[in-house]
Amino acid sequence: MKNMLQGKTAWSFLFFLAVSLLGCQVGPPKGVTAFIVDEPTEFASAMLMFPKSEEYRLPLKLKYVDTNTFQTTATLPPGRYTLVVRTEMGRYMKIPVDIEAGKRLYHVNTGPTIADEDLIVQKPTNLLRGKVQVPSGEQPREVLVLFVEHDAILKRVAVSSDGRFEVAAPHEGTFWIEMFAFTDKKRWKWEGGPYDLRKSVDLDLVYLRSLNQ
Repeated sequence: MKNMLQGKTAWSFLFFLAVSLLGCQVGPPKGVTAFIVDEPTEFASAMLMFPKSEEYRLPLKLKYVDTNTFQTTATLPPGRYTLVVRTEMGRYMKIPVDIEAGKRLYHVNTGPTIADEDLIVQKPTNLLRGKVQVPSGEQPREVLVLFVEHDAILKRVAVSSDGRFEVAAPHEGTFWIEMFAFTDKKRWKWEGGPYDLRKSVDLDLVYLRSLNQ
């Protein structure tokens, strides 16, 4: 087992050394998909959001391997994904990535970043803001916000390193709000309302409760 681990470590080192020396003309090991962000800004973490046809799947957290280089061993069916990268300061950017069958190495840059859909509006948008907090353990990096009125609308929202989030209301109205968050070991929930989102609302601190048995 020890020899196997040493072999994997050596392979990873040789792969990324080869990428640096050969201008990334070689691919990662079989079964690994790697993403390299060609950007001077250094990003501390990354996750991959699935195509809209699978929008209810939780984002896939990528493994940090080297500066602006992230990878996963998960099987990725072809389609348009969104790579979300974050800096240590909590700034994040969304980058569209077209996953192709058989392709294992992707170079991306922040040039064609996706503008947050919540910002593309013709008039001022009413926002729901707050700061999530959990009793213990890993801080969630995103929450699923469910707006319940006559219908239910689910939005996926990034959470900054200090727990803050901001999401646009689906439209002006009064909503019951439910929030869900997931980490590697925990599941969390919060609910409250009704909230009048004909204007922006700041929830202040949102204490999530554990759903784990």
